[in-house]
Amino acid sequence: MELRQLRSLVALVEADYSVSRAAAQLHLVQPAVSQHLRQLEDELGARLLVRHGRRILGLTVVGEQVLG
Repeated sequence: MELRQLRSLVALVEADYSVSRAAAQLHLVQPAVSQHLRQLEDELGARLLVRHGRRILGLTVVGEQVLG
């Protein structure tokens, strides 16, 4: 788990689950933020985000724990 991955998660929540806005807030491109989130989920072996298709709707229980 890396600090940049956690920063991407925090920025995503602050941006109302908009990866584009989170990327702008972090001065990154959208694919980098998506990659950070995917890597964090892979490392923890759990889904952190509730998704509907490609849209992120919120955090899972595990995601809320990681955010805390």
